[in-house]
Amino acid sequence: MGLKPVNTQVKWLMDMMSFLNLDQTKIPGTYRERVLESKALLENDETGIVTSLLDTAISSATNVDYAIDTSNENLTILLNNWLETLNYGLLGKIPTGIEALAKEYFRERWKGSSFLVLRTMWEEVDGYKIPTKMWFVDGEDIVVECPDESITLGSETYSIRLTNKKIIPIGKKPNEKIFVQKPFSSWGTQYPTPFLIQRGLFKNISFLILLMKKGEMVTAKALEYLMLVKKGTEKLALEGRSDFIYSSEDLNEVKKKLGVLASDRNNQNGITTYASNFDTDIQHLIPEYEKILKEALFL
Repeated sequence: MGLKPVNTQVKWLMDMMSFLNLDQTKIPGTYRERVLESKALLENDETGIVTSLLDTAISSATNVDYAIDTSNENLTILLNNWLETLNYGLLGKIPTGIEALAKEYFRERWKGSSFLVLRTMWEEVDGYKIPTKMWFVDGEDIVVECPDESITLGSETYSIRLTNKKIIPIGKKPNEKIFVQKPFSSWGTQYPTPFLIQRGLFKNISFLILLMKKGEMVTAKALEYLMLVKKGTEKLALEGRSDFIYSSEDLNEVKKKLGVLASDRNNQNGITTYASNFDTDIQHLIPEYEKILKEALFL
């Protein structure tokens, strides 16, 4: 007979399930919430993994040379000069040139809404009408409406949200034209799913951050220490020798004394001693959690 603990591996699993259920990673329901929470997650990527990988992807995607070649020499010169001077009218406010615009494209594509709405303002330059100002709308502020009940492709109208109560249409001015892309969604999708959520990165990052925040608790549970105390012998118990069998009260008293002994050990000098007038077996146990973390269990 002894003080036998509940199966420690099962107990630890139950503790972990309870612990993780307190702060479950949830995917936002609406488009705007998804975009805002995805951006907020990357603004403080405690894992340091996804942000670094996406920044590398963006840098690689924009590390190209841009040039335009036409049959008209004057037009070729004009357009190649345009690649360098694009958004020059906004110099000091945003980076200029096609490379800067391309970087914004990939940022919004991978790290933002994955909803690319490009606003362009056109002017006449040397006899040619070209877009002199181009920028991408913040994805979370895009509002789409489909006035056609049949939802005919291309009938959508686009607006941007300035405040919760003020929304203005875009692409309506005489010198303005918008271009729309939804790189990870079908043509008819009204609001796409951001890349981070669609590829499962949002949930994985959230889970890693949760584990990092609660790391101390997880580690403490994983290294849980137990002491197993056995008093008496199995033979005496099987023989029905009631005078040699410890009652539940006796065993609880032993457990209490050992608890006091362990507590006093931190406050008193000398050698900690436990004395018993009957067979006592004390074992120090650290559960073998390797058994419940084997790769085969998760395949």
